[in-house]
Amino acid sequence: MIVLLGVMLLLGFSALAFSKAGDKAKNEKQVTLDQCPPAVQDTIKAWASGGVIKEIERETKNAKTIYEAEILKDGKTIKIKVAEDSTLI
Repeated sequence: MIVLLGVMLLLGFSALAFSKAGDKAKNEKQVTLDQCPPAVQDTIKAWASGGVIKEIERETKNAKTIYEAEILKDGKTIKIKVAEDSTLI
């Protein structure tokens, strides 16, 4: 009985974890630089100066949109988060 209860709890927590991961995936979308607001583009371009923008994701959380850019610069990967108003987070 105790083993059965343990298995049920484990399955419940696993389902909850997968549910949260699915929610995150729904709120994130890969976008191009051209799909970002002009202010966000300027911030990303400034940080990427001399580097390569590998990817940009747009995430909406609590009615706020954030853009996360992955930049390869000087052999290092840099991740920045930018609010819609171009504020670096």
